Amino acid sequence: MNKKFVVFALMFVTVFVMQACSNDDKDPDFPIADVELGNYIGIIEDQVGTVNYNETIESWYIQCVVEGTIDEINAYYPVELKEEFKMQRQTVVFSGKVYEMKETLPAMGGLTNFRIQLSSIAHAK
Repeated sequence: MNKKFVVFALMFVTVFVMQACSNDDKDPDFPIADVELGNYIGIIEDQVGTVNYNETIESWYIQCVVEGTIDEINAYYPVELKEEFKMQRQTVVFSGKVYEMKETLPAMGGLTNFRIQLSSIAHAK
């Protein structure tokens, strides 16, 4: 076998393996959809929030007042949101994996934006 071919093949395999094993801060179990996620932050469970629509970026989000505050709000932009929940001002209970928001959004003071991969969502009772 040609030595140049073997060396080239080994280099190709090495580069391929290094790319496959890259260690960035994303959750490895997350099936990335068509959005780029920021660093994995953690999991939230049974959070109560209100569904709204951001007309500037044409995207749905779930807004929650941070417990223990009067003016701090978290906005969670789901990677995917089922059609039945795409209705403004409805109250929902949701859980999921939270990520930093890579997109820069105009935000007022006290508002923090996140991406979320929902594991569950239901209409609040």
